[in-house]
Amino acid sequence: IVERLRIADRGLRILGPAPAPLGRLRGEYRAQLLIKGTNRKKMREALQQALAAAPDLQRRVIVNVDPLSVL
Repeated sequence: IVERLRIADRGLRILGPAPAPLGRLRGEYRAQLLIKGTNRKKMREALQQALAAAPDLQRRVIVNVDPLSVL
């Protein structure tokens, strides 16, 4: 997904992936990805395109807009 976001760049800054604070939960490994940008529409479109290209991840990805904390 990270590579697809970088291809769709659109002035986005992509941080990660990095291990989540609880790196493994219920037997699954977790990671965090932070996307920074100034245009929410472009950010949303880039993320939607990246997820559409990886249908196996769509049901396992949680998108948090404006998180209060990344911990």
